[in-house]
Amino acid sequence: MTRRLLVRAFWGPREESVEELAGRWRRTVDALGALLPEAADGVTWRQGSPAGHAVELRSDAAGFAAELRAAREAGERTDAVLRLVAEARDGWELDVTGAGGARWSSVVVSVTSPDDAEVPEAELLGAVADAWAPDHGDVGDHDVFDALEKAGFADGEPSLGWIGYLSPGRAALLPAGFDARGLLRRDGGQVLTFAPRDDTGAVVRANLLLRDAGVLQPLPRPMDRPRLDAFPEDTRRALAEVDALVAGPVSEAGVTATLWEGPWLTGVYEEEWTAASTTAQAHRAAVTDTLDARWGPHRTVGMRVPIFRASDGSPMPPLFRTLVDHDLLGDLAVWGPVGADGRYVGVSLNQSDGDAPMIVAAVVSPEPIVELDD
Repeated sequence: MTRRLLVRAFWGPREESVEELAGRWRRTVDALGALLPEAADGVTWRQGSPAGHAVELRSDAAGFAAELRAAREAGERTDAVLRLVAEARDGWELDVTGAGGARWSSVVVSVTSPDDAEVPEAELLGAVADAWAPDHGDVGDHDVFDALEKAGFADGEPSLGWIGYLSPGRAALLPAGFDARGLLRRDGGQVLTFAPRDDTGAVVRANLLLRDAGVLQPLPRPMDRPRLDAFPEDTRRALAEVDALVAGPVSEAGVTATLWEGPWLTGVYEEEWTAASTTAQAHRAAVTDTLDARWGPHRTVGMRVPIFRASDGSPMPPLFRTLVDHDLLGDLAVWGPVGADGRYVGVSLNQSDGDAPMIVAAVVSPEPIVELDD
């Protein structure tokens, strides 16, 4: 009896020369030979074709470069697609398919092994990540991929098998205390083992948690980068603060937190004031853009009516009273329901007066945040 697993890696647009891609393919084949000697050490690799036949391939840099150049010329595009098939040995089968170039790209290594064989799964994924510098990758099989699809992960949406690779920008978003065994890669990314191979439920739960934390958000569109960018320290702290608010206790009056605070602006005018305002808006945008990617597009809730009611002492809902009392008077970008408890989150840019610091703040409510009528 045999079993089959897939080692996958995905990344966004990245222009690369034939020589660069050939080096990545050579490193992949070398790693397979070192990690799976029963299947790949000294093996003859063949280049597969859509017609089903295969031709023997020189598995050095020059051989890969020749095949990639021919693939580009045949396809009349900047991407280059290869499929490598190793000769079968004693129950082992290897198949590597990759597309690398200017479009969304991937490498998939299919490993069929005897049931009792030890397969170094995390090390295989790490080697593929080292060779290809992907955005994310994983180890899984069709059972776990089917379970993730049934759990609501759409085709093309980032998701991970029982082992996953996260590029540095995604790894920086891991929630505090997330339970996984990890291997740090030389690029700063991480290979994480979430669950045993046969615990599909644990894999799905881990994916849902990571999606809620923004770790598995899609690459921004239009897709113009190979990886999710690492966030500046200020943005990482702000996102962690939002996550803490969502997970913590919340009353009907809401709970607030300052996500970023600028300098005092006493005596600051014209160009300097404009620069300070631009910086503050950029901090707000960094948070809202990330939360948009995580939770979907926000809606805007204006603060005009609460401000007027505060000026004449009229009553207002507790949440808006909290915002007014804290001088958080900027219009809110609002999401929800989010998190396990269905919370509602608002983010705003505020300044209590012309000399005061500009502040990006968050508020979390157990109830929908809805704009007040006049």
